[in-house]
Amino acid sequence: MIGVIQADTVKAVESMDRNENGVNEGIKRMQEVDGTFQEMITSVDLIVGEAIELSAIAEQTSARSEEIVKSSATLKTLSEELNRALRQFKA
Repeated sequence: MIGVIQADTVKAVESMDRNENGVNEGIKRMQEVDGTFQEMITSVDLIVGEAIELSAIAEQTSARSEEIVKSSATLKTLSEELNRALRQFKA
């Protein structure tokens, strides 16, 4: 009977060791997953930052394009006025 109890105790200890190893492996995997998620969060933060920067650049480009259009219109008006003045001068 003592031999049976000892054998059962050995089996119980072995089972607890296996369970402990399983728990430790689970903890290790969770830490790896956490590290991967942290890397993903960092990547998303970088992408968001770049998107914001690109948006600002697009706005600046749009504003400059508007300035070019206005300047072109002004140049057209000045050119037309100069042509009229030259025609009057020739006449």
